[in-house]
Amino acid sequence: MPSLSCLSFYCFVPASSETLKDDRFQMVLFTPRLVRITLTNVSVSDEGGYFCQLYTDSTHHQVATLSVSVPPETPTVEEKQEAVEGGEAELICVSPRSKPAATLRWMRNGREIPGTKTHLRLGVMDE
Repeated sequence: MPSLSCLSFYCFVPASSETLKDDRFQMVLFTPRLVRITLTNVSVSDEGGYFCQLYTDSTHHQVATLSVSVPPETPTVEEKQEAVEGGEAELICVSPRSKPAATLRWMRNGREIPGTKTHLRLGVMDE
């Protein structure tokens, strides 16, 4: 968040003009030249613009854009059906969500199997 000279500080919910009433926000520091807040238990829904407003004869504001990363979860592997010699086997690797997009790939004997790299966007597969 940018450090600005703010007399009054209001947080606005992204894409809304409602004043944010959320116990996860805490005022950490308030001086005539600086207002610092923290947000606990951050989630993807907290992404967006937050405004620091200075109220004088003319109102000025500065926008801070919050981006939230989501660490990839441990992938799970599924075997679609039992493999039979001479038949076909399908293995499925799933990582429920991540941001930025996770990259999944199949490996065998320490080597990547060509053509198996897949990107995952918050639970959506991009092949």
